[in-house]
Order: sequence, then structure tokens, then C-alpha cells
Amino acid sequence: MHLPMKKALFILLGSAALAGSVVGLRAQSQLAEFDEKFKAFDKNSDGLVSGEEMNGASYLPRLDLNKDGKLTRDEALEAVQKSRKLAGNPSAGIGNEPTGDLFKRMDKNSDGKLTADELPNKKWFNGLDTDKDGAVTLDEAAKVIATLRKRGGADIPTTGSPIQPAAEDPSFKEAPQFLKGTEHGVGRMVQDVELKTLQGAELKLSSAAGRNGLVIALFSASCPISGKLAPEIARLEKDLQKQGVALLLVNAPPGQKAEEITQFIADHKLLSPVASDADGKLSLQLAATTTTEVFLLDAARTLVYRGALNDQYGLGYTKDAPKHHYLRDAVAAMLSGEPVETAATSAPGCALDLPAQKAVAATPVTYHRDI
Repeated sequence: MHLPMKKALFILLGSAALAGSVVGLRAQSQLAEFDEKFKAFDKNSDGLVSGEEMNGASYLPRLDLNKDGKLTRDEALEAVQKSRKLAGNPSAGIGNEPTGDLFKRMDKNSDGKLTADELPNKKWFNGLDTDKDGAVTLDEAAKVIATLRKRGGADIPTTGSPIQPAAEDPSFKEAPQFLKGTEHGVGRMVQDVELKTLQGAELKLSSAAGRNGLVIALFSASCPISGKLAPEIARLEKDLQKQGVALLLVNAPPGQKAEEITQFIADHKLLSPVASDADGKLSLQLAATTTTEVFLLDAARTLVYRGALNDQYGLGYTKDAPKHHYLRDAVAAMLSGEPVETAATSAPGCALDLPAQKAVAATPVTYHRDI
């Protein structure tokens, strides 16, 4: 079994935590969730994931240990257990090892700095080398990792320096902020909520989903930021369709008139199915907070990403173009069987007046996205 498979296997298990801390199958609740995910892929309930069911997620074929083209529950579980052995010591890593101890362990020649040879992960090296002098000092490492931990996760930087929330720029009033996925439902299965279309027909999430997943995009016909984001939603409709991911537009605010919603859809030439969440059933389950949030579900209705579409618009600012495409990046990672680097953000928009509600992840953590 190859190491890339290790990342994909944990998608079956649910939510995110600090990098390097792998949560296993010891708890009964974790095993129960594993079974629930397996059953979601086993559409005909015959105890096997086979035929078209094997296309439910890109990583499923890699769980097929005996390469017979089908997957049993025990086979999938064995694959997950083997993957944990590949991880070595599951508790070692930047997520919970003191930074000083980790630095000392990696500083093989004990000269007080890390070179590219001592820290071969290029993404981490570039992110930690803040002064770009070709070496990482303990002070540099400690400051960067402390900042990442405060945001709820030690996400590996993807550019030459750690990703910064737009709100750290004083010219911006409110931009997307990084959130800890485990505290906001990432990795948990979303119930098959039934909504009403504008024509009054019933529509379940399972019916709206594509073969590879579903994007739920909340909107309000009267929210200015929803209007600004609509052109990108229109572009996404075409791109997601090619990727086998469906898009469902959900009008979230209660009391919005049907003619206002219809006009909004027509003005922005949106073609995706439109449903109303007037009773707040879906928004409450997702613990949605604003009218601009998007939610990415995989083929088993596991919440993979939630938050802002991108960082182009916020309260009090507008960029010429987005710097971070949070949803697009999450879709790409999901389809390639890779962990989503930014799994949750806040979504600047018009607030939803809903009762306080715990996010979908109200049960123990079982999925680790930063392996």
C-alpha cells in the first residue's frame, strides 16, 4: 500500500485536528461512524461497495486490498488499520510536540538552524523561513507555529509564506477568518434534509447531489454580498458540472418573497436548482451563520469544507480579484483524494437570525485532514 493512500483512507473517518495527531479507531463512536460511512456508499445495502458504487469517491478503489473490484466492510476497515501502521507513531508531529523539542530533533548538526536538507518538506521550509535567508531559526519556527495554532490548526503553508487572513490587513474591515474544522462540523455526515423548491416540490439533499458530491450555496436576494458573489456562482455551475459535483442554491433568510428570489436568480442567470430554507431546518443543522456560506459535501454527504466562497468580498472591502479560492481548492482536494488544507472559514455576509446551535460536529472527532 502506498503512502498517498494513507491520506485518502482517513476521509472515511470524519473531522480535522492539528497536524500530526492521528485519531484512530479505538473508540466505539469512531467505529460506528465508519460503519455509517460504509453504508452510505453501499447504495443497494448488499454489504458490498461494488460496480458503480466504487465511483462514489476517488479513494474507494485504493481500499480494495485484494483487487477484486469490490469492497467489503471488513476489507475497508483492514485497509484503514493498515494505514495507521504506515503513519508510524501517530502522536508525533508539529500538532502536539513542543516546538523546541521538535526543532532540536530536526537540527541534526546542532547548529541552531534548519536547512533545506534538515527540513525537506519544501512547503514548511518556505513557510517557516520568514526572512528568506535560506535557514530556519527556532525563533522563526516558534512564531509561525504559534500563530497557526491560535487559528486552530497547523496548516502547511502553500505559498512562500504562511497564509494570512485578509483581515490582518488594516484596510479590510471583515474578511474570511480561518476556523477549526472540528468545531464547525467538518468531517461529519450531514442528514438528508428535505427542502422545498420554489415550485413547492420536495427535494432531498441526496436527490440534489452529483455523483461526486454537492455544494450547498446559501444566498439572500437582498444581501449585497450575495449579489457580488453571484457571478462566481454562475461560473462554478459550469465547472462543477464537469467534475460531477452538483450545486444547490438555498435561499436562507425566512420571509423572503418568492418573486424576489426568482428575480435574483434571473438577474444573475443562475441555472442550478433553487430551494428555500424558510423554516431554517438546513441552516440549523449546518450551524450556518450568514447568507454567503457555502458547504461542500462528498458522495457520502460528509462535510468536507464550509465557509467563504473566496476572499474577494467582505464587509467594508472589495478586492479586484480573489487571492484565495477556498471552495474551488476544497473541491480539487476532495476529488483527488487529498486532505483539504483550509477546511473552514468564516463567511462575511448578512447574518442569519437563527437560534444558537452546535455545529454538525457535536460528536467525537474521527478524521484528520493534515497528515
